[in-house]
Amino acid sequence: MSEPLISVIVPVYNVENYVVRCVGSICAQTYTKLEILLVDDGSTDLSGARCDELAVMDTRVRTIHKENGGLSDARNTGMKAASGKYFAFVDSDDYLAEDYIAYLYGMIERHHAQIAVCGYQKVYHSDENTKNTTCNSMRIDEKYKYNGVCRDKVAGNGDTNTDKNSSYRKRDGNNNRVDSEKVYNTEEGLRHLLYQRGMISSAWGRLFDASLFMHRNTWGTNAKGEQLLPSSIDLLFPVGKLHEDVAVMYKLFEAADTIVCGDEAKYYYFQRSDSIVNQQFDRRRMDYITFTSECIQFMEKYYPDLRKAAVSRHFSACFELLSCIENNNRYRIEYERLASEIKKYRRIVFRDSNARLINRLAAGGSYISLTGIWKLSRLVRSK
Repeated sequence: MSEPLISVIVPVYNVENYVVRCVGSICAQTYTKLEILLVDDGSTDLSGARCDELAVMDTRVRTIHKENGGLSDARNTGMKAASGKYFAFVDSDDYLAEDYIAYLYGMIERHHAQIAVCGYQKVYHSDENTKNTTCNSMRIDEKYKYNGVCRDKVAGNGDTNTDKNSSYRKRDGNNNRVDSEKVYNTEEGLRHLLYQRGMISSAWGRLFDASLFMHRNTWGTNAKGEQLLPSSIDLLFPVGKLHEDVAVMYKLFEAADTIVCGDEAKYYYFQRSDSIVNQQFDRRRMDYITFTSECIQFMEKYYPDLRKAAVSRHFSACFELLSCIENNNRYRIEYERLASEIKKYRRIVFRDSNARLINRLAAGGSYISLTGIWKLSRLVRSK
């Protein structure tokens, strides 16, 4: 059976110092049947020119130039232009291990999954003022090596798999565990995603069956019975919003029958001081809890057993945003909205034994002093 075409979609905006490294890591993949779509989202620096140069160097690379519309719009443009059976999203300042695609696709093949997820490593620049960014100027933070997905602990010393129906173990010649692949059905996958059990709501670090983005997850066939891509993308990233991945990820998991997670870190997540997530609080970030609130409503309607998991995810989002507010007088309206949401759901979270410990502690502490919890979260975030 021939390998399927995989579309790698890279939104590009003002990353002239990073895009070559990013695309170079994609072109160097051991899995070679790729369509690499660089969506230049109206860059005002040399990013667009860099993309055109890369397209000349590798015929698999195609550049799409468009007016600035934001990350979601760029991704949506890439999906609409893609022709692969699978989609992978890569941020243009990040980069990949050379077997990133092969690793993800291998898991999909072995487990007949529609979504494959791998681990990631946070990478820091040793000198933010360096113009020519190379891998040698990067520092990989050791404490984040485990910070990918599926790092659930197994009972005992790790040599015994206590969940034989959902895990696959690979070992080296000395019988040391070198990889773990965990397989989940729809509801199990959603539960792990919402309870944040080693799984984050990012579009990168995973490989998606393209049909998940199509109408009702259906594919057409021609007169010869050959599989054809549907004519339209129905599940799009919300344009003009922040935290867009949160709005889409649970819907993709819900559309998938099988999700497989491997804990090898194959995605290198570059930390920039000027990125949205590393900046001071911005009112636009309140999109975050709008999306997690929608998730609660979705679970109430379709997966009532997962409502508490969705509440836990929403609670996390509220406290994450709260910790970003440096002045609760300047952002009084936003602060009060977050405080209201925390008070609304803290009882559920505090009594939920499946919720993250940090969430339950925060829920309990909020009964004593919400202002104190806010100040403590600000202190922890600054460390």
